[in-house]
Amino acid sequence: MIEIKGLSFSFAGQSALLDINLSITRGEKVAILGPNGSGKSTLLKVIAGLIFPQKGEYVFEGTLINKKTFKSKEFTRKFRKNVQIVFQEPDVMLFNPTVYDEIAFGLRVFGIDNEEEKVIEVARMLLIDKLLERSIYNLSGGEKQKVAIAACLVVEPSLLLLDEPTAYLDTKSTLTLSKIIRDSDMTVITAVHDIHTARLFADRFVALSSEHKKVFDGTFDELYSNREKLRDYGIHIFDDAECVKEEENGG
Repeated sequence: MIEIKGLSFSFAGQSALLDINLSITRGEKVAILGPNGSGKSTLLKVIAGLIFPQKGEYVFEGTLINKKTFKSKEFTRKFRKNVQIVFQEPDVMLFNPTVYDEIAFGLRVFGIDNEEEKVIEVARMLLIDKLLERSIYNLSGGEKQKVAIAACLVVEPSLLLLDEPTAYLDTKSTLTLSKIIRDSDMTVITAVHDIHTARLFADRFVALSSEHKKVFDGTFDELYSNREKLRDYGIHIFDDAECVKEEENGG
């Protein structure tokens, strides 16, 4: 589904991603790990087609993604429907008067039928069906986050990008979302700093260093085995993995 080769990107001369190579197949659940400022969010924005590689290339389902690609209205419509991104701050995504309208917005834009049925279904999945008539501006941070996620899920994307999706969620809501992700056929890429959360959402782990380079790509067991080396790259988030291992072993 995704092929990234030699991708580099910078903001005002400051590197955000440096020579990233990454292939992701359809249906994979991938976590992007790394310290603050390592480029996790920037990588998601590239994959979402919101910014474009300054060096290297990004190919989505066989199509090279760049500014010229989006001159095609047909491609743009298809891509925007199939590739959905949930930002860390839900307030930047929400603008409709009610929760119902917010979730229904994508269905209306893309002309998808059975609006009411689909809105209610996804709202129930995320346990926000009682909020449908509420104003967006009267919701808690966690409720807003679930509405933003619902608005993406309702259009049934093939690729879902999540940037710190549990920042405002309690434990129950986090587990509910992780089950939805695990049970889906979607390809899901989650940028997250916490290894406990990453394990709920992913089977494959990609780590970016403080130098904005990809320094790891593999399973949790491989990640755990390399935790000391990864600390040398500014990745200190794996300390908690030792606690996870002890819990699994009955410690």
